[in-house]
Amino acid sequence: MTETQSKWLSIIRDWEVSGLTQDKFCQEQEVSKASFSKWRTKFIAEGALKPRIKVTKDYANPSSHAPSGFIPFYIDANTVKQKGMIEIDLPFGITLRVPCDVNAGT
Repeated sequence: MTETQSKWLSIIRDWEVSGLTQDKFCQEQEVSKASFSKWRTKFIAEGALKPRIKVTKDYANPSSHAPSGFIPFYIDANTVKQKGMIEIDLPFGITLRVPCDVNAGT
């Protein structure tokens, strides 16, 4: 790893634990947001970093965030039987629809 790569990886890891937005962090550290994004994308593509996912618990209140990662949810078998699919509402108005076949007792 070059000195430049090492420097940017360190900067990005500092941001990950800072709790700041990318914009605010880059402003405070006086680094270019474009360079920050370029290096972060490169490190994620190479597997040196994992992408961060912020999950909103309450879509009506976007400031209410759950920790990154998976969130357990339960599917009502009766609803699935009626609709024939599972719908998951994601941020930014995106709905994920998954066709499914549920058998009683599973």
